[in-house]
Amino acid sequence: MARMIYYQIDYIDKNGEANYIDTFTTRQRNKAIKHVNVLNRANECLNDDTYFVLDRYSANTRDDDDYDIIEKNITKAMSIKEH
Repeated sequence: MARMIYYQIDYIDKNGEANYIDTFTTRQRNKAIKHVNVLNRANECLNDDTYFVLDRYSANTRDDDDYDIIEKNITKAMSIKEH
């Protein structure tokens, strides 16, 4: 079975829980990085204990439940409190 690579933005709330925001293809990698950076800059004005992350996944194209995380927090984002 063919596997695909994709990028996913998640919002990390004050409890450390990930909340899905958006998914990007490998061709949209730079767009995904730009979006997560913009989201984090805006979020810094509102919250000091939350942030957005961009992760890279490998997934089975036929079964959405079969995925592996390849790279976590590509942009090394963190909350203001974590700085």
